Amino acid sequence: QKLTPVLIGTNHWTQLALGNTHTIAIKNDGSLWSWGNNATYQLGNGTTAINYFPMPVSCPGGVITNINEATATLHNVSIYPNPNNGTFTIHTPTNSTVVIYNMLGEIVYNNATNTITTPLALSLTTGVYVAKTISATGTSTTKFIVE
Repeated sequence: QKLTPVLIGTNHWTQLALGNTHTIAIKNDGSLWSWGNNATYQLGNGTTAINYFPMPVSCPGGVITNINEATATLHNVSIYPNPNNGTFTIHTPTNSTVVIYNMLGEIVYNNATNTITTPLALSLTTGVYVAKTISATGTSTTKFIVE
């Protein structure tokens, strides 16, 4: 058992996104790779099989240049900038419903979108919010902060 990180292979990764039990990464050639647990199709390969090693992921849109595009492609939701002032961009799967809740559980935004990138400018008070997306590939949530 090793307690220090060990380099495995010589792949050059430009970006990583870490889930609870899986990883999505972009290599320097723009290709998308994933590995780890896959019980809810989070690896984007159309199966629920676990990948113990990095495996390429087919991307219908071609080369991915930003990890936010990769995570949105694989049914996750991401928001940037985070924290923000109420003006932000949300990345979701296509044909999703985006619901934003305040910490009291009140819905402050609820809208369907058919694009991956949706810029929003909302009048939100300072605090923590939860964005939830619902799509054919699943439901995903993330927290964001309004300053």
